[in-house]
Amino acid sequence: MDPSLVNARSLGHKRKGKKEREESNIVEKKEDVRGYITWNLEMERVLAEALRDQRSLGRQSDGAWKSVAYNVVADVLYARFNAQLIIDNVKNRIKLWRGWYEIVSDILIQSGFDWDASKCKINVEDENAWNDYLFKCHFRSDEKY
Repeated sequence: MDPSLVNARSLGHKRKGKKEREESNIVEKKEDVRGYITWNLEMERVLAEALRDQRSLGRQSDGAWKSVAYNVVADVLYARFNAQLIIDNVKNRIKLWRGWYEIVSDILIQSGFDWDASKCKINVEDENAWNDYLFKCHFRSDEKY
C-alpha cells in the first residue's frame, strides 16, 4: 500500500473490502492528508503494551510484526487517545525505538557506563568515558549518530 494513502479507519469510515479500498484510495490520495503524530509518554506506554499483547498472540515472527498487529495497535491507540494513526505511524515509532535501543546498547558495552534499573537510566561513572564515547561517535565514518 502506498504510504501516502490514509486508511479508511483514520477518516472515520467503516472498513471496506479490498476493491472498495483501492477505489477510495484515489480520492484519499488527492486530499494530501498527513499522518504526523506528536507522541507523549502515555502513548508510548500504551503502544508498548499493545505490542506485547500482539506478540503474545503470535503476531510477530522473526522480529517482524504482521500487518494485523499494526492494525490492532493503531486501533488501540485511536480508541484510547483519539489519535488518527496510519500503520506507518506505528512502524516509524517502532523504528525509532530500535534506533534508541541500538544507541543505549552501544553505550552500555563501553567501559565507564552502567544501567540504573531503579531509575531506568544510564549512569556515567567517569566524565572522561562520556567524552571518549562522544569522540568515537563523531569520527565513526560507517555509522550514523
